[in-house]
Amino acid sequence: MWQCDEGLLTVPHEIVACVPVVAPPVWAVLQRRLFEQLEIAWREFEARYCGADGRLDYSGAMVGRDGVDDFYEPFFNWPILAMLGGSAELLASAKRHWEGVTAQLTELGFLTDEFERGYDWFHQGESLMFFYALCAADPADSTFRDRAIRFARLFLADSATGNYDRTRRMFRTPHIGADGPRAGLGDVWNSFSASQEGMRRYGLPLRDVPGVSNWDDLRVPANADAMGAAMQSRLGVGDVAVSLAATSLVANAWLYTGDDEFAAWIEEYVGAWAERARANGGLVPDNVGPDGEVGQLHGGNWFGGHYGWTWPHGLYSVESAALIAAINDGLVNGNARSLDLARAPLDTVLAQAKTERFTPETSTLGHHWAERLAGVHTPIRLVPYRVDETGWFDWAPVHSAFPVWLWWYSGDPEDRNRLTGIEQQAGYPWAEAIQFRGK
Repeated sequence: MWQCDEGLLTVPHEIVACVPVVAPPVWAVLQRRLFEQLEIAWREFEARYCGADGRLDYSGAMVGRDGVDDFYEPFFNWPILAMLGGSAELLASAKRHWEGVTAQLTELGFLTDEFERGYDWFHQGESLMFFYALCAADPADSTFRDRAIRFARLFLADSATGNYDRTRRMFRTPHIGADGPRAGLGDVWNSFSASQEGMRRYGLPLRDVPGVSNWDDLRVPANADAMGAAMQSRLGVGDVAVSLAATSLVANAWLYTGDDEFAAWIEEYVGAWAERARANGGLVPDNVGPDGEVGQLHGGNWFGGHYGWTWPHGLYSVESAALIAAINDGLVNGNARSLDLARAPLDTVLAQAKTERFTPETSTLGHHWAERLAGVHTPIRLVPYRVDETGWFDWAPVHSAFPVWLWWYSGDPEDRNRLTGIEQQAGYPWAEAIQFRGK
């Protein structure tokens, strides 16, 4: 028997608890309070905004190809709460909402056989967060298992969809899905005019359209039509780096089956982008033309593709996709070398970092940082997020998620050193808790 003598334990057989717990730690109390509030919140959201079959109460119009992600996103963290300790009803409710919203989106013409007809992977990745979380929360659910496998096979080389070109190891268009490659960016951008004020902060989608040198030139209808036509023919074909996020769908199926077909495809596709990166000095390019050549539709430039280094988000979207793909490849194949795909973008922008006051209005992603840095009025470390023919631009702080995830997965001391260095030079305290809205 273990005996307790003034806090000391002496020799073995049975452990006897001898330190009384007067009160639970504060963090545990606050955690339970948070769970209680979240229980109230999801039930209230469900009662106020959803139908009995799980769909959202929505009767408005849908435009173009965009919108699937917005229907799934209200529920994406419900399965996570269920796994952390939510109520028994929560997971069943989350599944009902996935079924209801899926039926709703099918009626609206956005899905085929429960999957997106064809859209970019910046948005498809957002749509699928809910699905992935449901799979993780209840891996024994055979219906979601079958869906996971069926969805993943839409993007493999032997799929009848034709999304993937095995010879060139690339997707045929940025918009891909259950209906196969969908050329162009959708009718909504047949003409790209200056009236889209919400897009102004991102600048011109293409910098070399004749007659269009600044945003206000798009007020001329002929210029807006010319920009739209160029976007459809140049941004809407070939492969783009953000499509690396499709590896998560295939890795999700691999987690169910362990099948080599899924692991092999991830290794092949990520490997193709890794080769393109090595040919570009280590930095992943953002576009591949229909013939498999980087820069084919962008004057030979490695930048300029849809959701790429130039437009609209730069590092924010490219590094996210590279990091996701590298981790997925490491997960299913043990390829630690793939992580260089995610290290190079970070190191490239960090090499050009500068310290100065941050003005949210001058940054494409300034609205993401305004709340996070609301109390910071001193110079901070900024890096360029985008690049075009004139050089690097669009300065903002390094998003901490990138180096954190990289080190968390690799455990490599060099990744830890990079993370520590970014924090030490940030110019604002990472450890301070600040209230802000984010996904």
